[in-house]
This record gives sequence, structure tokens and C-alpha cells, in this order.
Amino acid sequence: MALTRAFLIITISSLLFSSFSSINAQEENKDKKVLSPAPVTSPTTSATHPFKDSNIETQVTQTATEVFDNNGNPHLQVGPVEVQAKVNKIEKNMMVTMQKTEDLLKVIKKRLEATPGESRAEECLKTCIEVYEEAIDDIKNSIEDLQSGNYYKVNVDISAVSTDVDTCEECYVEMLGEDPELKKFDEWVKGVTSECLGDLESVSN
Repeated sequence: MALTRAFLIITISSLLFSSFSSINAQEENKDKKVLSPAPVTSPTTSATHPFKDSNIETQVTQTATEVFDNNGNPHLQVGPVEVQAKVNKIEKNMMVTMQKTEDLLKVIKKRLEATPGESRAEECLKTCIEVYEEAIDDIKNSIEDLQSGNYYKVNVDISAVSTDVDTCEECYVEMLGEDPELKKFDEWVKGVTSECLGDLESVSN
């Protein structure tokens, strides 16, 4: 009987010890789960730059391209960079033309002072003074219209400059004979204005 009781006590103790050990093991596992750090993940990066603007990039790198008109003839169509460069070139040429016209106008006025009245020379010199002053006004207008982007008006202004200067030279040829100085200037103005009109055409298209 005593032996049976001892066996029961040992069995119960073993069961209690086993249960206690199982509870402790579960508690330890629980603590490990709580204390385990969260996995570290590497931040993802985007291949697209946040400040990259494809439209701006296109505008900066746009260059002259060959296009065709209604008749199938190729010509160059310029981009924004080329447009501004040509506009600056036209303005610079007009400024130079105005300075040269003003310089020659002073020469013509001195000629007039030394010319006898009531003569063909006096008549032509007065005509030259008048048309040169008009040419200067047309040049100023062309620069203003160019800056405002009124390219049609610029075309009219530049064409008028060439016509004004040519009128003076024609007067001399018809009434007094060819004047080397006036002829040289007339040819120079024709060349400059022709170049400007060509640049203006590419800008306007």
C-alpha cells in the first residue's frame, strides 16, 4: 500500500514538473517574438529624376530640322535657340546700318552746305537727306517691331530701308551721274537688308 502511494506521488510530481516546463518554454518563445527586431528593408529608388522635365529638355535641345513646303521643296525650320540667334543677328545688323546711315547723313549735309543753291546737286542732296532720315526711322521701327515679335511689320520696315537709300543713289545717277560713295553705301545696304530678310523668313516660318 505504501509502495502504491509513493508511485502515485512520483507520477503526479512528474506530470506537474512537465506542465511547468512546457509553460516556461511557451513564455520564453513569446518573449523572443516580442523582442525580435523587425526585418530591415532597403528603400527603393526611382530611376526617374523628380525634377526632370521632358518638355524643357526638348526645348533646349531643339535644332534646325528639314521640312518640306506645299510644293515639296525642302527648307530648314529652326527651333527656339536658332530663332533667338537670328533675331539677335537681325537687330545687330540694323543697329550697324543705322549708325552708318547717320554717319553718311552728316557727310551729305556738309555737302549741301557747300553746294550752290538752285542746282541739280542741291536737289539731290536734299532728297538724300530726306530719304536717309526716313531710313533711320524705318530702322528704329524695325528694331521695335522685332522686339515685339511683329515679324510682318519688320519685313515692311527693312524693305523700306533699302528703298530709301536706293532713292538717293538713283537721284544722283539720273541727274548728276554716279557717285562712288553713295553707290558703295547703297550696295552695302542692299546686301545687309537682303540678309536680314532671309533670316526673318526662316524665323517667321
